[in-house]
Amino acid sequence: DLSNKEAAKKILKENYRLPNPNEKFCSNAIYQEIMLECWKQESKERPSFQEIYERFSENSSKEAFFEEEIEISVDNRTSELK
Repeated sequence: DLSNKEAAKKILKENYRLPNPNEKFCSNAIYQEIMLECWKQESKERPSFQEIYERFSENSSKEAFFEEEIEISVDNRTSELK
């Protein structure tokens, strides 16, 4: 595990990005399509809040995909708490 200082150095010097925090709570699709985009070095390359919103509600199939992923995450979290 990296300390905060070590992680900051790697992010700035090596373009390091933190791994997906937990696949049970954050699907790979969300990690790849949203989180990594938000962490781009150049702020102009990052999506706006409007773009992020549009990605989640772009079309019904994608929306259903994310809803399913969220439901799975909530179900997994609930079962872990018991």
